[in-house]
Amino acid sequence: MTWGIGRSDVQLLLADKDIERIDGDAANGAFLLDAARLRLESARTLQTSDPVSSFEITYEGVRHAATALLTQQGLRPTSNGGHRAICRVVVAQFGPGFDFFNRMRQIRNTVEYQRGPGALEIQAAVVDEAMRYLGEIIDRSERLLPELPMWRI
Repeated sequence: MTWGIGRSDVQLLLADKDIERIDGDAANGAFLLDAARLRLESARTLQTSDPVSSFEITYEGVRHAATALLTQQGLRPTSNGGHRAICRVVVAQFGPGFDFFNRMRQIRNTVEYQRGPGALEIQAAVVDEAMRYLGEIIDRSERLLPELPMWRI
């Protein structure tokens, strides 16, 4: 069985070396879903006292859950493609329910790399939305993971 949705995007990302193939024991995404769940718990503990860290941890959880899907297919991002490639491939394969991941990536980059006063401010509503999203992505990824075959060209 081949997962055909988003096939052209995956092939392009492979050709551009933004993602690469893996196999064997490395192609098991379950441990990344466990990591995503742990990130959600950690983010909740910091939600009020340190919203920036809570958001960053939530972002990492979303990244882990999304990467779990790729890993299960025998794919992983390269340093060339990074988080941007993960965003692109999960939206191409699994639909617009993964769109907010890219928005979170942009917010995280602003927080991480912006200089000057106010650079580290994140509104509580943004953190709340991100945490809800992580819970949804974990649930969605748990349902998808067993359905995903290894990627075949």
